[in-house]
Amino acid sequence: MNSIDNRQHVHSLIDQLLPSQLAAIDGLLAVMLDPVGAALRDAPREDEEETEEEHEAVEHARRSLSGHGGRGTPHVDAMRRLGLD
Repeated sequence: MNSIDNRQHVHSLIDQLLPSQLAAIDGLLAVMLDPVGAALRDAPREDEEETEEEHEAVEHARRSLSGHGGRGTPHVDAMRRLGLD
């Protein structure tokens, strides 16, 4: 079956579904088209409080980014700093 025939067959099957079945298919298709987004959406929320050290590290990173126009360190510069150029 070629892709056009397959697409038409799938459409005909969808047209036969009940509303509750359509909702299930909608969810399935969303996961198939964006598995990373689905994984992030379904991931458990962080349940640990941020430590003061973590908070300071995030603030330091934000200040660093804002001082460079919102951009991080270019790859070539990072490699040079690590002696890997």
